[in-house]
Amino acid sequence: MDHAQSVTIIVPAFNAGRWIGQTLKSIQAQTHRHWQVLVADDASTDDTPRIVSELAKEDDRIRLLRMPANTGGPAGPRNFALKQATSEWVAFCDADDIWHAQKLEVQLRIAARKKADLVCTSIRDFTSSRFLSDDAPVVESDAMPTEEIALWRLLSKNVIPNSSVMCRRRLIAQEGGFDTSRTLVAVEDYDLWLRLVESGAKVTKVQMPLVNYRRLPDSLSARKLRLAKRVLLVLARHFARRQRQWLFPLAAPCLMASYVVQAVYLRMWAGRL
Repeated sequence: MDHAQSVTIIVPAFNAGRWIGQTLKSIQAQTHRHWQVLVADDASTDDTPRIVSELAKEDDRIRLLRMPANTGGPAGPRNFALKQATSEWVAFCDADDIWHAQKLEVQLRIAARKKADLVCTSIRDFTSSRFLSDDAPVVESDAMPTEEIALWRLLSKNVIPNSSVMCRRRLIAQEGGFDTSRTLVAVEDYDLWLRLVESGAKVTKVQMPLVNYRRLPDSLSARKLRLAKRVLLVLARHFARRQRQWLFPLAAPCLMASYVVQAVYLRMWAGRL
């Protein structure tokens, strides 16, 4: 196997038995075959471990990792799995999302062409009552729409969907992985993407929806008011790292206005990001 083309896919899971089978099958359907899935189970009390174990018996590229106790968020399981990864690239997928079959193939080609450190894609929302059928094939070419995500763009809104990310593992390790602070639950990914970009990582976004994001009423990101407060905390930490704390009170109203407008349009109206 070409180590440079191998990808470790990290799936944190807690009581995800209803959906995780579909998620893993979408990964198994990838046209890029050189991958391994690490499912980090956060002490589930449902049949999540059983489902993953059964799939792992059929496909040795799937591994189940068991957390000794529930950590209360996805950051801990992701970090636990990151320590087990050895490939150059790692990708993240939540336990209820669905990948397009060519997602990894497209991302690896874009990464090579753009010399990117992190490649993400657009996503589109779906619900349990509106399951998306198989997507049409994607032909990766120079004409494929992409966007380079600069720091200013990321400050205005987290435009890097977690389940779409493929990133160089060493860069995440250099940043210490995801912050496991309880105050950052549901925005720990945003915090990490900002730190990566601050450190010089080149981020390219493929402007095609290669991830189907399952919208659940009880999902962490669905708790909008609490989420907005945590976004402010992430932004405050960014300004503190750059020793510009004085600027945060001035910038925060504009940044939050941008966040709200984009959230309403992209997620609630357009159903995409």
